[in-house]
Amino acid sequence: MGEFEQLYWQYLEVVASAQERCEMAVANLVRYDESGQDVPTEVLGEYAAAHDALRDIIAAYPRSQTRTVRLASTA
Repeated sequence: MGEFEQLYWQYLEVVASAQERCEMAVANLVRYDESGQDVPTEVLGEYAAAHDALRDIIAAYPRSQTRTVRLASTA
């Protein structure tokens, strides 16, 4: 497996982990919403942090892909 493929699979693992964290945060929000309880600040904070992390990881991909292609082309 080449360097690009390794980086790509690592990227997919990081995205999957961040997506799972985001899904867990959403599930917590839904549980509180369905129970009629007020959502604790910590739960809202975790949702915001998980959402931001996933967004940032996805936004970083094109830049990392460009660097990888440049590295591969100079090898």
